[in-house]
Amino acid sequence: GAMKRAVNALLKNIDRISLIRNKVLLIGATNHPQLLDEAAWRRFDEVIPFDLPDIQTRELILRRLLIESNTEVDIPNIAKNTDGFSGADLKMLVREAILSALTDGRSEISTEDVKKGESLIKTRDEHRARNWI
Repeated sequence: GAMKRAVNALLKNIDRISLIRNKVLLIGATNHPQLLDEAAWRRFDEVIPFDLPDIQTRELILRRLLIESNTEVDIPNIAKNTDGFSGADLKMLVREAILSALTDGRSEISTEDVKKGESLIKTRDEHRARNWI
């Protein structure tokens, strides 16, 4: 219900402005295109889908996120185990791993910390999937 109200409010606001007269370029993004109805899709002239990062891209993202961290985790293995993760998911995984290490009074991120972060993301996604169906 809340999602439907938010989408309807967005559509009303889009309809209130003249994109040409007001010189507005509207760009929208969603991780959940299946939740948008035809009325929402009609308001966009072009749709450009972006796939989730592949294993090499996930590895690059993880290296970038962990560049200043004190860790010796196996980044290629993490990239392999995070199929289906978005860049935002990887960022949250790293954040959770850092918090796990800090909570234990450590400055180095361990493989176990990373597994905790990975598990948290997967559990969150499973919970969301059950509630959206």
